[in-house]
Amino acid sequence: LRTGTAQERTNQGCSSWSEDPSGAVCTRESCYAVYLGRRTFAEARRGCRERGGDLATLRDEGEAGTVGRLLAGLAAGGAGGDLKLWIGLRRQPRQCSGARGPLRGFGWVTGDRGTGYANWGGRGGGSCPAARCVVLSHSRRPEAAGDNHAWLDGSCQLAVEGYLCRSPCPHACPPGYEAAGDEGGAGVSRCRDVDECLETPCRHLCANADGSYRCHCLEGFAPSPADPRACLDVDECAEPGRCQQACGNYPGGFACRCGEGFALDRDGFSCSPHPPSRSRGLQPGGRARTSGPSGTTGGSWWRSWCPSASS
Repeated sequence: LRTGTAQERTNQGCSSWSEDPSGAVCTRESCYAVYLGRRTFAEARRGCRERGGDLATLRDEGEAGTVGRLLAGLAAGGAGGDLKLWIGLRRQPRQCSGARGPLRGFGWVTGDRGTGYANWGGRGGGSCPAARCVVLSHSRRPEAAGDNHAWLDGSCQLAVEGYLCRSPCPHACPPGYEAAGDEGGAGVSRCRDVDECLETPCRHLCANADGSYRCHCLEGFAPSPADPRACLDVDECAEPGRCQQACGNYPGGFACRCGEGFALDRDGFSCSPHPPSRSRGLQPGGRARTSGPSGTTGGSWWRSWCPSASS
């Protein structure tokens, strides 16, 4: 099979998601998505902002619960299934004074200040001269259940396993996904993959993937450069040495041909001298790679007329 380029389903929401997340959920107010791949804090924030959002805020137990449901469906990754994911909490350099309250002197990158929630996993603090940024730890190990999703601060220059984005657009799933409905009346919709292949977007074969799909062409065809969903016939006869004498191309295949006085060998490629025949009709030939036009099978599907013998 020949493969065409994956086609993304366009999302009509107001978020601009530029690549598939590893998971996403939406509430009545916003959507959260997790992206895996090592990034520094600045790189992670840039990735979220390019998608129309920002690094995730967890200002109350409701937002923390939404993120918890998102991560509960995330496959384990990293060493032992442990992940560290950037969230939008940061402390600027030399701002250790007045480090009181739930956020310990840290602030949300979005400027949100109304928060009475925190889930610190250690004393933290670090060096005052340097900026500090916060990750949310996620583990699939049973023994870590009590400390799961704890906040840990560290150097903003570290490249951790992923990051969490929040988009303010309600019920907006990334391209290729759709809201799966309210989960238990909690106002949370999990984004599930759309099976675009049900809409038969490909000319030949379609393979669904998370957030996208891929078109495939049958043997003897190749994806069209202008439209990867379409398939064009491959002219095998344009390849030198395909047949010993003559080559006939047809949609999806080809057949070797021999000139007058020759017959196609069983290999479907070579031609051998053939004595004149009293019969008139198709010249005997070997097998072709695929069926010939109108279902005809054989290397020589053109008609070769032999001279009539005198009676």
